[in-house]
Amino acid sequence: MPISHSPFVMQSIRVTSLAFLLHEICLTLGPEIDLIWTQVILPFTMKALVVNRIFDMLDLMYRDILPSPFHDWYTFQIIIAGSLILSLELMLMTRVYALYQRSVRIACILICILLCEILLAVFGLLRDQTMSASKIQQGYHGRTPRAYICFGAAVLISQSIVLILTIYQYLISLKSCPFNPVNPVLSLVLRQGSIGFIAMTSVIVWTLLSAITDRFVPIIDSCVDSIFEQHVDTDIRDVGGFWPLYLAQ
Repeated sequence: MPISHSPFVMQSIRVTSLAFLLHEICLTLGPEIDLIWTQVILPFTMKALVVNRIFDMLDLMYRDILPSPFHDWYTFQIIIAGSLILSLELMLMTRVYALYQRSVRIACILICILLCEILLAVFGLLRDQTMSASKIQQGYHGRTPRAYICFGAAVLISQSIVLILTIYQYLISLKSCPFNPVNPVLSLVLRQGSIGFIAMTSVIVWTLLSAITDRFVPIIDSCVDSIFEQHVDTDIRDVGGFWPLYLAQ
């Protein structure tokens, strides 16, 4: 039985979720955002403008002056969140590709995985187009979570393959050099791949459970992904000159 909520609560949750997604997009910019956030006044100004804009939109929608731009919010969320997850996966896959000395076979496997994820997400979205806008206006979830299930399952499978490839290369390195320390980049990729698998698995399972039980998709999902992406970017810079040398092999 769908759970109904007031229109104002619906818009509040959707706008807050959008704010988290924008925050995650900013974190994926990497070094550019590092330069921006070193300024003292600019971050405060940006935060103030975003917060003011969010409350202005909520106030206008609450008074029915501004029509809701989120009639197809769940489709929009799948597209944006899916793009962010793919960018994180691409970051991890690129490092696995480097571990295998830029093997063409590994590159083909990873490209096929990404294409399958995109196709499954599109398939799920097309299956979900039966949702009517009136149900959203009434405060209902109104959709079967096929898009969440298709894309979530694809992400779990792809991350399992990436993690297996990383562990396999790690074991080969240990076998070839049993008395020497393992390359720090290889250890880093293995650790990040494991953390990424656990983090994305937790987020996807949480999202699926929320969608299946007709609750809102947790807005904290994007925050979790943001923390992990920032962790991945920081760790790879901590190993300094090792990574370019490993790529050049």
